Amino acid sequence: SDETSHRSDAYPVHVGASPPQPVSSAVHADPNGVPFNIGAAFTWALSKFSSNAVGLVGGAVVHTLLQAVGPAVAIGGAFALSQRTTTIGRAGVEVVEVSLTPGSIVAIVLGVLVALALLAYSLSAYIGGVVDIANGALTSIGSFFTPRRYGSVVAATLILLVAVAIGSIVIVGGVIVVFLFWFTIPIIVDRGVGPLVAMKASAALVRANLGESLVTALLLGMVWIVGNSVCGLFIIVTGPIVTLIALFALRRLA
Repeated sequence: SDETSHRSDAYPVHVGASPPQPVSSAVHADPNGVPFNIGAAFTWALSKFSSNAVGLVGGAVVHTLLQAVGPAVAIGGAFALSQRTTTIGRAGVEVVEVSLTPGSIVAIVLGVLVALALLAYSLSAYIGGVVDIANGALTSIGSFFTPRRYGSVVAATLILLVAVAIGSIVIVGGVIVVFLFWFTIPIIVDRGVGPLVAMKASAALVRANLGESLVTALLLGMVWIVGNSVCGLFIIVTGPIVTLIALFALRRLA
């Protein structure tokens, strides 16, 4: 049937192999024992991108725009509520001094909270849509705007941002944190586990597959950089592909 055909294409399989199982809440290794291959990952991601382009690109555009709301609240509010003092300097030049007020500080804090909330929303909803694709489920544009495990994603996002900030005190510390825990959010969304469990699982997965994880992370980083070129216009294509490959890697390496 069409449904069976659709589900059997959830991941590439060997000829004659049984199709993957239907939707599951757990992160499984490939059921057919096929080892992870970055070429296969790109092939699968491109195939799934072409067949789900409307939802993937539309979701990427909207979620990218949402990330501007928090900074706009912080910067706009801080500027509007700040205290400005105008003086006349040397040679009659007008000098404007801007100082923060309690109201502007509140606006900055509010903007940071809004940014965190929207970032977590975008991650939980968009990755959730990609999980649906990986499971062989039929998706629509709404699949990429339905948050999954939102509270856990908020907590994990906050923990990871703090960890990266602390790790960045040493130049490579932040990079190491990102590398060890880059599977955290997909694991939360796919498994339905808490942030600490997901972080532990991500670190264990990366350590157990260090070579494959490193190569994949470097290639995805390059793709992401390309996506941010030309004023970030390509990110609406490379962003979805990076997310698809990351989930493919998670499923195959687990």
